[in-house]
Amino acid sequence: MPDRRQLSEIPSVDEVLRSDGLSELIRIHSRTLVTKAVRYILEEMRQGLIDGQNLDVSIFNIETKVRSYIVEMLKPSLKKVVNASGTILHTNLGRAILCDRAIEAIKLAAANPVNIEFNLKEGNRGERDSHVEDIICSLTGAE
Repeated sequence: MPDRRQLSEIPSVDEVLRSDGLSELIRIHSRTLVTKAVRYILEEMRQGLIDGQNLDVSIFNIETKVRSYIVEMLKPSLKKVVNASGTILHTNLGRAILCDRAIEAIKLAAANPVNIEFNLKEGNRGERDSHVEDIICSLTGAE
């Protein structure tokens, strides 16, 4: 049976969000994300107390758990792997590796505004296919 006193000591979501220790986290990651993390941690603590665990429900401990939860949640999940499957272009392993020139083009497009759908010659809206149309036609013989 859970200790009702300890359950009642769990602070409210709003109380945790108003704590000084989370203001910087809210500024960096948004109130929405931090609120989601706080709710998750408080529910986890509530369930732990119901299960009979003796937990520290202080604001400081909750802030620490919220920070750790957000770091873990935002950690990139893609990892470099070795394709030892025997399949050269394995769809579950990211398919074909791009050449350096293609990677540089992607970096340029991802880091800067580019004319993806803008015709620089005419100064109006363009077609995104126009960048590769001639190349594809010459490689495939299409018109």
